[in-house]
Amino acid sequence: MEDRKFSKERPCSKIEIWNAFYGTGSVKLADGSRSTDLSRARSIIGRHVPRVMCTEGRAEYATVDGEDHICLTMRGEVWLRVGLERYIENNPDRKHEVENPPFRTTRRKKVKTISRRSSNA
Repeated sequence: MEDRKFSKERPCSKIEIWNAFYGTGSVKLADGSRSTDLSRARSIIGRHVPRVMCTEGRAEYATVDGEDHICLTMRGEVWLRVGLERYIENNPDRKHEVENPPFRTTRRKKVKTISRRSSNA
């Protein structure tokens, strides 16, 4: 597989990162964390994104069943889930591109909050 390339005009989005770790072909490990084969990850999110994620503590390299993988850390899972939800809110036209979306992004509705004053004031 060939490494995917991104640019300043078209950077890697949270959707591509989500699809790399939660899409078809990703692996759920025994401890509940997510990983993907390194060559597959590079074909989806490029060569630099995995390196930066590891540097920032969001992922780590590992060997799973004899293959090189990149695994999300707990911190990375939270970062990715929150970031994807925010990205979908800001780019609803791209929602259909998300493979295996998290529950909240598929059923989330905006709720208007109303502040009420007490009549005892």
